[in-house]
Amino acid sequence: MTKGYTDRLKQQLNLLQGIYWVAFCSISGFATVFLLTKGLSSSTIGIIIASASLISVFAQFATGFILDRFVNLTVKKVLLGYAGATTVLNALILLVQSYTVIVALLYCVSLVFLFNVQPLITTLVYQYINSGLNTTFSFSRGIGSLTYALTSFFLGKWLDAHSSLSVPVLSTTTMVVLFILLLTLPKVNSLKKNRQEDEGKRAKETSLGEVFRKYPTMLGLLVGLCCIFIFHTVVNVFLPQMIDNVGGKNTQVGYAIALAAFCEIPIMLSFQRIEARFTVQNTLKISGVFFFIRSLIYYFAGTFLMFLPAQLLQSFSFALITPAYAHYVNEIMAEEDQVKGQTFVMAAVTLGNVVGSLVGGQLVQNLGVSAMLLFGVLLSFVGMLVLFYTVKKEPKQNTPSN
Repeated sequence: MTKGYTDRLKQQLNLLQGIYWVAFCSISGFATVFLLTKGLSSSTIGIIIASASLISVFAQFATGFILDRFVNLTVKKVLLGYAGATTVLNALILLVQSYTVIVALLYCVSLVFLFNVQPLITTLVYQYINSGLNTTFSFSRGIGSLTYALTSFFLGKWLDAHSSLSVPVLSTTTMVVLFILLLTLPKVNSLKKNRQEDEGKRAKETSLGEVFRKYPTMLGLLVGLCCIFIFHTVVNVFLPQMIDNVGGKNTQVGYAIALAAFCEIPIMLSFQRIEARFTVQNTLKISGVFFFIRSLIYYFAGTFLMFLPAQLLQSFSFALITPAYAHYVNEIMAEEDQVKGQTFVMAAVTLGNVVGSLVGGQLVQNLGVSAMLLFGVLLSFVGMLVLFYTVKKEPKQNTPSN
């Protein structure tokens, strides 16, 4: 590989993450803004998003096993299918915008495909890394955080003065770009030196139970991630209610979100150096500690200013755990199991999102913000303990020779 070739491929992978998170911000982040203008109630929108998240949990597990079972499928091919489907669905939303029920159904399915793209992009990046490309997942993911933060800021301002149809227009456009970018990526095998393989070769299919027996720490990782992301979702979804509870204003919600988003970028961009110093196992545990500290700050905060330290700690909680769990899966799992591994952890994160949204909403409505935050404290504490006692260094499993 020439330096120019590898540099160009690194730029393509960074752009892939950046474009995906622009699409994620517009489709998922601004779902409520768009759907409210279509006449849907807040409760209905909540059901749509929760349903999409729940369906995607099962779809992510299924994707891992489908890729394992059908030898002609590759991660890139499935990504192209999901990206193409998301593009078509968002374009259809523009065409049938007057039909509320159809818009709701299309949006729900679009979210399912969007959520399923995320673990496959992670897997694809690691396939290139494992094939010899000198790059890091965390750097490309940091680019994604940057584009998400910028999109959130500028799209929010744009929608103050323009139609909400800008949301599906931007979504469709970015997914088209993502699809084209995927087409330009080379085959992973073309990067490997002195190695000849049949395209799409797969190892023997592995069942869910066999995966957990083969990788003893995997189940603990999934449980710990699910608990932590229940807390993370509670904060993200109900931050306006939390700030209102301490006398804050709506404008301060935007400041709090922007502060957390921009704080995570430097950590993700420098994760390789952090992981080299502390190991990925310790990094996962450290992130769990900071999630728990954040939960305590939120619970005891009495003013908006007391919320800000918790937002700043986004850099040592979410910004650490996101690349860490992806890298941990890549480190302990054999090549033929890594697609399942990445889809499994994303399913655990998504399940945390579902539970956090549904249970958090019920607690806010029936018992108040303090009860919801106490729930978050308990779940983050459990998640931290599970990560501490289950995540450990495992020998890298070798891919069977053929």
